[in-house]
Amino acid sequence: MAVIDWTRPELIWFLIGLVLLLAEFTAPGLVIFFFGLGAWFVAATCAFVPLELNGQLGLFLLVSVLSLLFFRKRLQQIFGGRRDEVVAEDEASQFTGHHGRLTESVRDGQRGRIEINGTSWQVESQVPIAAGTLVEVVGKNSITLKVRSIDKGES
Repeated sequence: MAVIDWTRPELIWFLIGLVLLLAEFTAPGLVIFFFGLGAWFVAATCAFVPLELNGQLGLFLLVSVLSLLFFRKRLQQIFGGRRDEVVAEDEASQFTGHHGRLTESVRDGQRGRIEINGTSWQVESQVPIAAGTLVEVVGKNSITLKVRSIDKGES
């Protein structure tokens, strides 16, 4: 029966790389990923070329940082796409044009509230609007809806 030598550098670097690549799932941002690849590169190198610890660490840092600098942005475009812009447009269009009555007034420098489809939302406006006023959603800023008052003749 073959016994695994757990002190072999290529095995240690492979396991470090595996842990780092799995850690990328818990802290997404596509940074830890490149350090995992750097560890795997050192593991592959150590399998064929004996390196001292300083050489291994230097190669690990060099490969990890260079791959991070040169490939991160490209991989984010490939895997991330333009998701943020699409989601923002979809969310804004989901609420734009909805009408409702303010449940809390919008005062100078303060936000009010509106209920749309059974959910209460924070609202902001360029001008103060009293509670109970009919408003229209004209945009969205993060989780705050932008509204404008609708004249009684338009309702």
